[in-house]
Amino acid sequence: MKKITLMAAAMLASASMLCAAQVTEPTTLWANAFTNSGYAATSQGGNIALAPDGGVYAIAAHGTGKAGFTGDSIQWGTNKVAPGTPTTANSDNQSFMLSKIDGEGNLVWRVYTENGDITGNDSRVATTDDGVVAFFEVRHAKDYADQDVVFVDGKDKRYPMNWTLESAGANRYFTGILMKVSQDGEIKWIVPLKMNHDPQPNASSTYSTNTGQGIYTYALATDENGCIYAAGNMRTTMTIAKADGSDVVINPHNVEGWNGDPQKSVGNLYILKFDKGGNYVSHVVTGGEATHEVITNMVVKDNMLYFFGRVTGNGNAVTLGDKTITPDNTNCGFVAGSMFVNLKDMRWFQYYSNTKSGGTAQTNGMRVFGNNLWIMCKTNMQGIVAGDKTLTAPDTRDAMLIKVDATTGEALDGYVKETNQAGYFDCFEGSDGFVYVSGHTLLGPLTLEKFDPSDLSEAVESWQLISSTNDTQAIEMDEDGVLYVMARTRGNTTFINSNFTTNAGGFSCTIAAFQMPVKKNTTAITSVEGEKTVQAVRYYNLAGLESATPFQGVNIMVKQYTDGSRQAVKIIK
Repeated sequence: MKKITLMAAAMLASASMLCAAQVTEPTTLWANAFTNSGYAATSQGGNIALAPDGGVYAIAAHGTGKAGFTGDSIQWGTNKVAPGTPTTANSDNQSFMLSKIDGEGNLVWRVYTENGDITGNDSRVATTDDGVVAFFEVRHAKDYADQDVVFVDGKDKRYPMNWTLESAGANRYFTGILMKVSQDGEIKWIVPLKMNHDPQPNASSTYSTNTGQGIYTYALATDENGCIYAAGNMRTTMTIAKADGSDVVINPHNVEGWNGDPQKSVGNLYILKFDKGGNYVSHVVTGGEATHEVITNMVVKDNMLYFFGRVTGNGNAVTLGDKTITPDNTNCGFVAGSMFVNLKDMRWFQYYSNTKSGGTAQTNGMRVFGNNLWIMCKTNMQGIVAGDKTLTAPDTRDAMLIKVDATTGEALDGYVKETNQAGYFDCFEGSDGFVYVSGHTLLGPLTLEKFDPSDLSEAVESWQLISSTNDTQAIEMDEDGVLYVMARTRGNTTFINSNFTTNAGGFSCTIAAFQMPVKKNTTAITSVEGEKTVQAVRYYNLAGLESATPFQGVNIMVKQYTDGSRQAVKIIK
């Protein structure tokens, strides 16, 4: 009996030491990839969202690059999960796929397209209490313009798209799609955002038959009531069918002189609001004049909608609601704003000037923690003022991190990592108060860097989570300290503190889970000034536990007001 007790004690001690060792740095729990069996295959991730029962929802595009639905396939690891793309032109055919991956790395269900082509890096996903929402663009696959685009859900039920088929020889054009899927993979509804595809008045001969790219679907968010917010850039007239049978028609601006070339930066930003049933509620677009406007990321937090994007000015004012910005040059600069979820009352609208002609940005990320809004990107913009710093990225496009006051829009601090073709793309706030920022270099490692939010002069710690990535899209952190990462990889790829590897001949959409040495901060709640009617009061300790009465020691007292806003106050019992 004594021997067994000592053995048990030894095992417990070993387990405790192992647990202690595991929390010092990230450890890979699992890693797998969407690969394609065809020649010149490629997969491109969109983004991920946490599933309520563990794991993530993932949205991505897959081009198998080999003809036919006979034998060619999209695979999760070695398991075939969907048919391949219809034709060999993989650059013109990217199949849509929305999937549920559980906490162990198993594919639970998937929704995919037949005869459909999407732009994978424009696809977005967000959750509601009763399912998941996807926002993306779709057109007919090359050489399949006279056949229906069909969605197949997790129950293998088919949903042909109800739009006018094109003639076989016509150029294809994108339609925006907002789709709701239940937690078990059943398509609940599909809302098309129909874009006019008539040729532009100044169309060149290359684009004289139609306008193929009238919409970009860059941003998606949901609120606590299940309402859905979709945003991006529009270049042609958008038509949305309402529940009463009428149509909402939204006209673009900033397209004067456009020849229809999808590579040109033109058009205006838009934000659309729908209820949880997919019914149109309202929208907002900018007024005034600019050369180009786009929203690339959006967050809803504490009854406020925050957005981030870019504006290229032309010397005139740009308005949104009752707020106005006037770009001080004709370069592309950053823009951000905050408004109430009614899309009527603006809190602030801010322009961050770039002094470099030709400056632009990619992999735009945004998060809101407490009173800080964090902007992340890959950019070659220069001269951006943030507090007492002037942020300048080299011409090669490098990683930039900007801290903004979420209550005013003032840029407070920032950091540029000059590593040649590097980018930051997402972050989370840890329970230790540090901000963990994920980034990558071109065909280099995916890194996670730890920053003190009060001093962004340099990262205080860094890890290489994945050995090599071409492009990185998203991270999500759950309440148990598990970090899910979506990245684009190719060839033999390894993962931190594990024997896991992936190896794909073409680019693959890789998803991995890491146990982090820190948990997500759940106490960072935006404070709101002013006297309002209190609806409820809750208390949180520093570990993030919630109670109706104060804990012993340090507490965060949170007042919930009837308008949906919150106020956080530190108290000690």
